[in-house]
This record gives sequence, structure tokens and C-alpha cells, in this order.
Amino acid sequence: MKHYRLCTELPPRPVAPGPPALALPRLWVRCREELDARTVSAVEALIALDQPEAGTGAEPGAVEADAVTRGRARIERARQLADESGSELLRAWTAHEQALREALAARRAEVLGRPWPAAAPDVEDRATALAAMVAGAMAGSDPQQRQWTLDAARLRELERLVGIDPFDTDALLAQVVAAIVLQRWDFDDEGEALEEVWA
Repeated sequence: MKHYRLCTELPPRPVAPGPPALALPRLWVRCREELDARTVSAVEALIALDQPEAGTGAEPGAVEADAVTRGRARIERARQLADESGSELLRAWTAHEQALREALAARRAEVLGRPWPAAAPDVEDRATALAAMVAGAMAGSDPQQRQWTLDAARLRELERLVGIDPFDTDALLAQVVAAIVLQRWDFDDEGEALEEVWA
């Protein structure tokens, strides 16, 4: 397949947070040029998970509740596309990212003294398993270090999930996942860096 050639041209997959060797927009252009439609849909699902949601103009409480619903719906859509694409990496990554975001949101709610609506039982179980890691990462006073710890954990999980074939579709999807994670560390993108820990 054509994506073999793209895999040979990409930089090594990053193992620690920092400025990306290949920024997500450039990688996405290449993916759209060389991947089949099914894989493009999977990539779009990965990218959509990290896109911010605009406000709705409703009352603050309603906006927050609606944002939770929309965010959870995007994760579920990504999981559906993962099943349809047949990508084991995408399926496993979206499950991990879903649990991590739930654990982060629950930790923020706890610190702020706000209620947090429970997720589906299987998601809650995975989020609970990540709670200690999230609490440790968020305990520091330096937001940049906190984000580094979270993203380093993401990259370690990515390495655990990706297969041994450097030319299969999941290897290419792993590059996209890494680019999404490292997008926060592209300081040329003004106002976006470290958004997760400042929230």
C-alpha cells in the first residue's frame, strides 16, 4: 500500500514530550494524500478528540454539562470508527484516552469541590485505574511539569500498544497519535500550549 512509502519518510516516533519533529497539520496533509478512505476516517477521529469545543452562550452550568455530553459523544464516535476501521491501536488508544480524560476531569472536579457525572461503568473502572497516576501528575505546582508527566504517560502507553511492524497502518496511526500529544508542545501555535493543565 501507498502508506508504506510515507512510513519510511517519517521521523522516529517520539518517546518524550517536546516540540514535534513533524507538526500535526503537515502530517495530516500527508496522511490524506496517501491513506485509504477507511484509515483517513480513523485519523479524523483521533484528531477530533483533541479539538476544543466552542461555547454555546447558555448559562455556565448548562455549558459545562453540555460540554461533558459532547466530549463523551466524541470519544464514543472515535471508538465506533475504531471498530469500523479494524485498527486495534485506535480501539485501544481511544479507550485509554477516554479513561484518562475522565480521570483528569474527576480530579479537577474534586479539587474544585464540584460534582462530576459518572461515566459508563466500564469507563469508570478504567479511569479509577488511572486515578493514582493522574493525582500524582497534578500534585505539582509547575503546570508545564504536570503536563509533561501526563503526556509522557501517554507516549509510554502508545509504545505499549503499537505493534512490531513499522509499516502497517497502526504504525502510521501511532505517528498521528504522537503528533496530537506533542501538539501542545509546539510553542509556535500561540495560546494552545499546555492548555490541559491550565483548564
